[in-house]
Amino acid sequence: MLKNWPLMKNKKILISIVTVAGPNRKTELIRLINSVEKSTYKTFEIIVVDNSQNSKLSSVIQNKYPKVRFIIMTHNTGVLGFNIGFSNSKGEYILSLDDDCTVNPDTLENIAKTFPQKPDKVAVISTNIYEPPSKRFIFQNYLKQKATNLYISANMAVFRKEIFAKIGYYDKDFFLWVHEDDLSIRILDAGFKIHFEPKIVVNHYLEPNRPFRKNMAFYLCRNLAWFNIKHISFCYWPLMIIRNLATIFLMPIKRKAPQALFYAGLGYLIGWLTFYIPLKKRKVVNKHLQKKCLKFYFTNKP
Repeated sequence: MLKNWPLMKNKKILISIVTVAGPNRKTELIRLINSVEKSTYKTFEIIVVDNSQNSKLSSVIQNKYPKVRFIIMTHNTGVLGFNIGFSNSKGEYILSLDDDCTVNPDTLENIAKTFPQKPDKVAVISTNIYEPPSKRFIFQNYLKQKATNLYISANMAVFRKEIFAKIGYYDKDFFLWVHEDDLSIRILDAGFKIHFEPKIVVNHYLEPNRPFRKNMAFYLCRNLAWFNIKHISFCYWPLMIIRNLATIFLMPIKRKAPQALFYAGLGYLIGWLTFYIPLKKRKVVNKHLQKKCLKFYFTNKP
């Protein structure tokens, strides 16, 4: 158990907003920063880790927003960018956001009001993600079930900064996708909790007709194999593999891209062939948590 979570009574809480700028996302990044600047809660810092490889982006952002802390990477580092942003943050709470997100005026206010009231064991709050293009909240099942305790937190989440000293950061070897599952299961296995908070709303502007990305299919399915190797007992591997294969074979239908089957299957095969990478970090989580993991993957219920 982490000791001495900061006491928040009678003082303003510094909230760090951390995002990673991807390639060709300048407009989205500016939209995100603008939304944070309009917050009713003003005690915050913004950290942008630049994975865009756009040499002009830093000058554009820093001229327009001089208070933004900008960290330039020499190449696209994937989720390592978030780790660098987290480790450089000064806030007691960290709001992690994709660069195509925005916050509502009261989002930070609700973080400052809600998190200090949570028990010490709550290390992460998963936000209530709204998709403006489809006009829907993506966690409809959590809202209907009035879920509180979750198995997994999405990337748009609020962390107590001190949890990283205890658990570590995203696994940089994953690069992208399934890194949230990996961090979440490590947090839960250490005895901490992930809560869902409907009042903390984040808007995620996913393109309604996104083109198929072969890297997404490859990394996602490779990392599904790595996740099993890192955390799951051998006796549960058959069930996890069945669920993984369902993901692979359904991907061409969901993505409306027949080629998805090839890249997803290739990624999954490579994941098992490179077993030695996650095997070095293998730490099987407790049986109760593995059963929760299986329940979540098969039913999508927390």
